[in-house]
Formats: sequence, structure tokens, C-alpha cells
Amino acid sequence: MFQNPADNLLDYLTVRQHLRLAAQMRGVSVRHGEAEELLERLGLASRANNLPRQLSGGEQQRAAIAFAAIGPPALLVADEPTGQLDHDTVGDVLDAFTALARTGVAIVAATHDPIVAQHADRVVHMVDGRIIAGPGDTGSTEGIR
Repeated sequence: MFQNPADNLLDYLTVRQHLRLAAQMRGVSVRHGEAEELLERLGLASRANNLPRQLSGGEQQRAAIAFAAIGPPALLVADEPTGQLDHDTVGDVLDAFTALARTGVAIVAATHDPIVAQHADRVVHMVDGRIIAGPGDTGSTEGIR
């Protein structure tokens, strides 16, 4: 998933059509109701027939998350997945990530948002492309390259 929601979506497909396309591209059969459940979980059920330009920035970001998550994939990589979202919607997205993780999806997210980091199982802090602290570190950078 790209940071800018518009970069994740095709302007001529509805939200629901994006999910069908993602499943088709992955060669997976989406069980009955899976797409609707995902849209509901992300607060997009009422916007499923809308085009990206008819959605707010936050709705576009959640549609991009749904597009990336349908199937589900083994790995979801996200760049600032909550960057365009208000506080309440951040919670919805983090709940969706938690639900995906419970199904076995590994999620790697680059973020500046401490709320996202608090919900992570593991956090690795980087500065200028270098790891400065990882899981279990006490803050020492000795030996980290």
C-alpha cells in the first residue's frame, strides 16, 4: 500500500470492483460475504458502489487497505497506513489489521504514528535508514547495523 490513497486505486472502479479485481489478480476465490465483511469492518459498506473520487481521503485509504487485504495475502506492507485518517478511523483500521493478523497475515507498516506503533507486536526504530532500536532493545545502539 502506498502512502497516498489515490496511488492505490483505479479511478474507474468502485470500491467493490476493486475487491473483486484484487481477488482475481491473486487467483483466490473469495468466500461468500468476505468482501462485505471487510468493507463493514473498515466502515465502507455504505460506500461500496462509489468510485474513488467520490470518497474522502480517509475513505480512499480504507478502500486501499481493503484492496490490499482481500484474499487475504500472506504479507501486507503499508507506508503510513493511517496518515490520512482521523482518530476514530485509525481505530477502525487498526482493528482490521488485528483481525487480519489473527488470520495469519503478516503486516509490516512504516509509520510515524505512535498509536500504530503501540498496536504492533514488534517495533523497530530507524533513523536515516539505520536501525537504532529493535524488539527487546534497551536503547543501546551498540552492535546494531
